[in-house]
Amino acid sequence: MSHEPATKTPSELLYLEDLYVGRRFTSGTHALDERQIVAFAREFDPQPFHTNSEAAKGTLFRGLVASGWHTAAITMRLQVDGGLPIAGGLVGLGGELGWPTATRPGDVLHVESEVLDVVPSRSRPDRGTVTLRSETRNQRGEVVQTATIKLLVPRHSMTDSSAVTTKAGTRTGVLRGPGGRRDQAEGASRIVRDRAQSNRHRGAGGVDARPGDPQKARGSALARRRPSASLELGAKTGPSETASRPSSNPERNGGEKSRPDCRAKPASTSTTIRTAPLRQRAELR
Repeated sequence: MSHEPATKTPSELLYLEDLYVGRRFTSGTHALDERQIVAFAREFDPQPFHTNSEAAKGTLFRGLVASGWHTAAITMRLQVDGGLPIAGGLVGLGGELGWPTATRPGDVLHVESEVLDVVPSRSRPDRGTVTLRSETRNQRGEVVQTATIKLLVPRHSMTDSSAVTTKAGTRTGVLRGPGGRRDQAEGASRIVRDRAQSNRHRGAGGVDARPGDPQKARGSALARRRPSASLELGAKTGPSETASRPSSNPERNGGEKSRPDCRAKPASTSTTIRTAPLRQRAELR
C-alpha cells in the first residue's frame, strides 16, 4: 500500500473560530491496487465484482472495482491524516454519500473539502456544528465519491468572543464567553440600585417628591395630611321598632286607608361615616 501524508494543509489543529464558509482543504494521496480491493471486500463487502477480477468482467462494471465503503474508508483516513485537522477529531453527526464513478485498481485518490456552513451552538457555548462537502478524486480528476456531512467542532477558548458568518452570510452568531455573563450581572445590579434610589425619593401615597419639583412635593404633603374616611358598620341593639308601611293591595283593605304594620321588625344595622372636621375640610379645599 502506498500512502503519502498531506502536505498542503496547516499543521495546527483547527477550532470553530478558525473555520468559515468557503474555506477549502486538500488531503494527501493514497494509491489503490487490486490486492487492497480484494482484501477489504472479502472481509466487509464480499461481492464478485469486488473479490474476483474474472467474475467481475461479466458484471455491470466490466471489471474489478473497489467497494464504495472501501473508498469511504480511504477518504476518512486521508482526512484524519491531515486533510481536515479539526481539534478533538472528526466527530460526525450525519450526512450523505454518493459514488458517481467506480474506484478501480491503480487509482490514486485524494480528497478536496470545502466548508458550507458554520453554526455555533445555542445551548452549548463550547462547541458548534460545521457542514462540510468533500469530493474524493482520482489521478484523472474524476470524482469517485461525494460526501456532505455535519461535524461537531469545539471552540478554541471560552473567554474570547468571536463572530462566525454562516451560510451565504445570512446569519451571524456571536459566541459569548464568561465576560458576557459578567456584563449581564452588572446590568442587573445597576437596575436594582436605580430602583432603590427612586423609592427613597417617593413620598407618602406613592407621590414622587424628588427635590426640585415643588408641585409633586406639595401633593405629597397633602397626601400625608388628608384624613381618611372610615366606614364603621355596627349593629344597634335595643327594643324592636315599628314602622308604618302602606298596604300594596287596596282591595284587601277594602278601600280604606292603609293601616300601620305593627309587626315587630328585627334590629336594623346602622352605618356611621366619620369624616374630618369642618375646619380640616375647609383647609383641604
